[in-house]
Amino acid sequence: MESLKQQIEHGLSGHSRPHSPIEHFVRLLRHPGRLLLTPVYRYVGRRYLKREKFEIRFLITDIFLLIVALGLVASAVGWFVWHNRIENRIFFEAQVAPTEIVSGAPSTLVIRYTNGTGQELKNAYLNLTYPAYFELQEIAIGETAATGEVVSLGDIAPDEVGSIKIRGVMFGNVHGEQVFETKMTFTYGEKEKSGEKISRHVFSPVSSVLKLSLEIPDRIIASQPFSGNIVYQNTGEITLPKIIIEPEWPNGFAPATDSQKAWELPVIEAGQEGRIKFTGTAASGMENLELIFHPSFVFGTDHFQQDSLIETVKIIQPQIKISHSIEPDTAKPGGNLKTLVQYVNIGETPVYNVELSLISENPFAGSAEKILIGTVEAGASGEKEIKLTLRSTITQSETQIYEHLNISTQATASYQLEKNVAGQKITVIDSAIETPLTTPIALHSFGRYTSDRGDQLGRGPLPPTVGEQTKYWIFWNVSGTTNEIQNLTISGQLPNNVTFTGRQTVSLGNAIEYDANSKTVTWSIKELAPTFAPSSKIIGIAFEVAITPNEDQIGTSPNLVFDTSLSGTDSWTGAWITAYGTPVTTNLPGDLMADGWGIVVN
Repeated sequence: MESLKQQIEHGLSGHSRPHSPIEHFVRLLRHPGRLLLTPVYRYVGRRYLKREKFEIRFLITDIFLLIVALGLVASAVGWFVWHNRIENRIFFEAQVAPTEIVSGAPSTLVIRYTNGTGQELKNAYLNLTYPAYFELQEIAIGETAATGEVVSLGDIAPDEVGSIKIRGVMFGNVHGEQVFETKMTFTYGEKEKSGEKISRHVFSPVSSVLKLSLEIPDRIIASQPFSGNIVYQNTGEITLPKIIIEPEWPNGFAPATDSQKAWELPVIEAGQEGRIKFTGTAASGMENLELIFHPSFVFGTDHFQQDSLIETVKIIQPQIKISHSIEPDTAKPGGNLKTLVQYVNIGETPVYNVELSLISENPFAGSAEKILIGTVEAGASGEKEIKLTLRSTITQSETQIYEHLNISTQATASYQLEKNVAGQKITVIDSAIETPLTTPIALHSFGRYTSDRGDQLGRGPLPPTVGEQTKYWIFWNVSGTTNEIQNLTISGQLPNNVTFTGRQTVSLGNAIEYDANSKTVTWSIKELAPTFAPSSKIIGIAFEVAITPNEDQIGTSPNLVFDTSLSGTDSWTGAWITAYGTPVTTNLPGDLMADGWGIVVN
């Protein structure tokens, strides 16, 4: 038998198979990897190499078991390392009061910390990061007030418990996240190593101090404009920031022009209440109207949505159905626009105090008749003629359209659902009808002996004298027309002792014609352009006449021209138009030389 020394030397040489346990142990010490791999070699040999047929299912199972084993080992190592990090043995706990956070209202956040490291934490500081636009009101360590975002906690003994109280106002999205972040920094151990603990505390506002409510009529009728109010109120303790309320109009609802955009509210003090008016119309056939308004706190470009106002109202279909038509050639300024209004009760119950009328926003529209029908039974119908007075003229400041005007009219029917009860009056308005408006026209006829600047135009004695000739100028001016006028003619009649001298001037068109047999003065133009626009010029015609008074005219102011009239065809409406000028006499008020000198003397 070999000695112990020889067995060890033989094991170290590794040149042959070991013959004893000592040689085997020495050889394993020389190659430690073999100690781990040898069982694997044997397992693989028995499971795969000694089998005649390779089984893939055995390989897959073994790989899976190997992955699981490695995963368990890695998890155990990771947990051990993580659990032993010092920051993981410092514990934070956060509570808020009241338990339900309200955006825009004060709340108190209490953060408790526990030193579970088993050693003293020296020179500890707590860095506080608040949510955006958080309004800090108070901060305290225990019962001691503090300031700023970095708070000194001093030295924290093992197992010591402390707290930070933060009071302030959160402005955030309702049901959104408000994140407070705390970072504790410290040193520990004999070598005073640096450490830190970061913790996030997330809260969610459940409501807002900004409260919205809706004021709308008891009944909303389809196709009938109605107005409502958004009532806003600050129920909190502080002044609220800038607020924007955005409507979300449903399909089928037509808001008025001033109700389409978002509303920006002024500063709202604590407890303050206000109203925003909106107007619109629910389309015919709508059964329900869902009105939605989204309010937001605004900080620069950041918007934080608050509690939305959502309210669904029932739409009532009107019982009275109306329509109207326009009588041809009645849309003339200075006259009455005649309409025929038809009505029918399409409901299943009577309606009461039915009244018909017309409305128009055209500046030429005056007052309209109101016709009281009274009770209209279910299924009953009828029609009434209603007149709308039209003004003769308007000023340029009353419109921004100066040519080819239309007049828009709508028939209205108001009624009540209950008899002899002071309740809401329902008004139904039919579709608008656009009717071309015949041009207004102003014909001014006047005389002059001197011009407005004082230049003498006339000749002869003043006052007019029997047997002597005095000459005057007659002026015809046309203005205020909104449409082209075809074949326009102005004519006037001269008395027996007045003659046309032939002197004349016209601003456009043909020269004045005089018929000595009929003593008629006539001016005409094939087409006259509109004259109402501010940039248009007044059309002027002027001619000279001479009068030789007789004894029968002593003590009077005899006519120089009379029966002045205008006629033509409105090319926009096809209507025949006429206008009349006043007679011109020798009495010329306002004339610098002839005023007061118009009565014939001998």
